[in-house]
Amino acid sequence: MDYRRTMQCAIDYMERNLTGNLDLESIADYSGFSMFHFLRVFSAHTGYTPKEYIRIRRLSKAGNEVLYTRESIRSIARKYCFFSQEAFTRAFKKQHGMTPGKLRRDIYPVYYIAPINLLESVIPIKGGTMKPRIAELGELKVIGLKCVTTMKENKIPQLWNEFNKRCYQVPNRTEDHRAFGICPYVDMKDFDEETPFEHIVGLSVSTLEHVPEGMITHVVPSAKYAVFTHKGALDTLGDTYNEIFRSALAENGLEMDAKAQLELYDDRFKYGQEDSEMDIYIPIK
Repeated sequence: MDYRRTMQCAIDYMERNLTGNLDLESIADYSGFSMFHFLRVFSAHTGYTPKEYIRIRRLSKAGNEVLYTRESIRSIARKYCFFSQEAFTRAFKKQHGMTPGKLRRDIYPVYYIAPINLLESVIPIKGGTMKPRIAELGELKVIGLKCVTTMKENKIPQLWNEFNKRCYQVPNRTEDHRAFGICPYVDMKDFDEETPFEHIVGLSVSTLEHVPEGMITHVVPSAKYAVFTHKGALDTLGDTYNEIFRSALAENGLEMDAKAQLELYDDRFKYGQEDSEMDIYIPIK
């Protein structure tokens, strides 16, 4: 699948409907993706969540109309789907640095963001094409901790910090001492950067008995994965994920499946060091 072309079709669809009802479910359906997969791929290609992109494009066009037309500000707000004057003014001021009334009265430059064209832009790929290995992973039993977070809030680092203080309490650990970060599959309507989802961190175990107080158990069914290796410190982990969803899956002819994504931390992982390695397991069809 040509992800860049598919995401450009999604962008074109958004641009055609900026003054109409744009819900993420319809955009994801138009693109042929699940909601969760669409959000990851779109963000990797554009640097925005779909809702962020729609908002800045509506406010960019609204800013031009406030400045260059005599249409009432209330009418412009409604045109770009802000049905509260107060909400429009807050969002407008956040993007343009002033209220619509001040912009029209004092004639300042508009903070305008043009439509993205992925087919004309050149997006640098760090380190070239990523080549995954394909692996079948049997049923995985984990004891650990769970949190509910959002992409915007991101409590996952704090969850790991809490677990690292208690990991010695986990019984029945497998001999390879594998630690996992698990993102169970989600496919929700209107999933965006503020939608809650679960994340689990824990150690692989042989049995789910004698669970320490406050910890949880989780079982990941057997599945087939594309395994990508992230090298270096965790502060560039987001770059690796972006490369996976932006190009690496498509370039290797792989299609993501609706199952949990995993991160594996074993004896190759060295926190904060450049020679550290960890694996990202993307479920594939």
